[in-house]
Amino acid sequence: MDALPVALGLDFGTESVRAVLIDRAGGELGARVCPFRHGQITQTLPGSEVRLPAEYALQCPGDWLESAGEASRKAITASGIDPSRVVGVGVDFTSCTMLPCRRDATPLCEWDEFADVPLAWPKLWKHHAAVRQTDLMNAVARRRGESFLDRYGGTIGLEWFFPKMLETIQCEPAVADAAEVWLEAGDWVVWRLVGGPAETLPRSTCQAGYKALWSPESGYASGEYFEAVDPRLAEAVRHKMPGRMLSPGQNAGTLCDAMAERLGLRSPGDRSPATSGANLSATSGANLSATSGANLPATFGANFSATSGASGGIAVSAATIDAHAGVPGVGQAGPGTLVMVMGTSSCHMLNATEFKPVPGVAGVVRGGILPGLYGYETGQAAVGDAFAWLLTLLGRESFDDLAEAAMRLPAGADGVLCLDWMNGCRTPLMDGGLSGAFTGLTLATTPAHLYRAMMEGSAMGVRWIVDVMTGAASDASGLPVDRLVATGGLPHHNPSLVQIYADVLQMDIEIHPSKHGPAVGAAVLGMFAAGPRRSGFETIAEAATAMAAVRADAKQIVHPDRQNAAAYDDLYDRYRSLATFAAG
Repeated sequence: MDALPVALGLDFGTESVRAVLIDRAGGELGARVCPFRHGQITQTLPGSEVRLPAEYALQCPGDWLESAGEASRKAITASGIDPSRVVGVGVDFTSCTMLPCRRDATPLCEWDEFADVPLAWPKLWKHHAAVRQTDLMNAVARRRGESFLDRYGGTIGLEWFFPKMLETIQCEPAVADAAEVWLEAGDWVVWRLVGGPAETLPRSTCQAGYKALWSPESGYASGEYFEAVDPRLAEAVRHKMPGRMLSPGQNAGTLCDAMAERLGLRSPGDRSPATSGANLSATSGANLSATSGANLPATFGANFSATSGASGGIAVSAATIDAHAGVPGVGQAGPGTLVMVMGTSSCHMLNATEFKPVPGVAGVVRGGILPGLYGYETGQAAVGDAFAWLLTLLGRESFDDLAEAAMRLPAGADGVLCLDWMNGCRTPLMDGGLSGAFTGLTLATTPAHLYRAMMEGSAMGVRWIVDVMTGAASDASGLPVDRLVATGGLPHHNPSLVQIYADVLQMDIEIHPSKHGPAVGAAVLGMFAAGPRRSGFETIAEAATAMAAVRADAKQIVHPDRQNAAAYDDLYDRYRSLATFAAG
């Protein structure tokens, strides 16, 4: 029997990159995680004494490729497979993480001239310094009555692409002038994987749709809007955003030799057909203008069949947002399931058959998550990060000794209430400047009370999101949320948190067995990009079901404790009242 084809999924997170090898039947053959050498750059620039302002969060682009290569090589070694079985590579990345670079893909921060200039470095998704620019963009959009606001719950987010781009234009014009290409980090990685000129760099419709005011119907926001915000921004959008718009799963090109060597998928001197194909697919729609929104590949938004990569070469999929990759990564291909990708922050993804405005939604994009459906992104800006902060505050190494004590406390933590906005509020207020709080503290409050209250506060945030999605928060006709699936490392590391989520929401929660759903989802997209002749899949839905779905008799379901329902209904009312007060 022939060995099954394999896909490599690369999941770029906030602190590390994860590489996973999945065969077409869903067998997980190997996985490794490698941290970024510089991690989150929040204090000083690497090799420099330049200190960063409080709201800065940067990364080093060299870390991305270095760690991806190490993780991939180690995963291949652990799997013991012949690397020639790998037919596709998929990439997901935190978003919006973005950077300025030259037309040869060199990041500006790697130039000596700009090595000590913070805004020449990639801005991590959690970079929150573009407050003034975000406010300006929102004010102009509302004054002009821009229709794109309906797709984003009425608000452009602080963490998004154009506010960060405008921040550099206004605050570091020398960097902005030197920049020849502005792009998301996920697109930069895929560009490096496949090579090619800037005119044909692959831009993800997922990243652009959710973080850069792009839609398949009209492209980016109008030039008139950007001109009204700042003429320099309009000029940069016109001339410094080249590339092709590709959907996640669509073939972005063939893995180039240099990157194949780095990832451990070929040996030096090996010029086998498996890695030496052309950099661009004939079906990729080269030379499309990323700013026009027109002349998109005819397959966009449909349940398209990958047709490239059929004649050999390791196919590379267009990038996707890390949380969005979690949807195919847990085998969900239809509407009505809220996939909770729980990590440093949390994103809650829902596919639906129709478009409806949702307050504070981080984006609604047709085909943005899976072809043929409207993808809704909501989220919480601090989950794992908030727990890490509390752990440091309490001076503890882990929550292991607190978990049992916290779960013995009654629902409501004896009156201690947490507002979980430690890094602002995404959905439904879309305000990165808000801050969190604990109330109800007394001399009898213990660390266990704080821990339970924070878990409950996080769960209340999810309940609010579900109420907004379904219309329960406004008595409006909303979207169905029939099932909850949790993925990411947090549900496995913190079962108490999932139980409290279930109790607060009064819904079953399925915990997907994979601890790295986004990486699996990236592998699904990489497999699909290889084309049906090599993968055997005609649609992404087929690939997701075969590679990531869980049998009904093998599902891990967390059921709610019905005895806590009334207590959590009361606590939810208190949470919402506190949120109203805190938001002013």
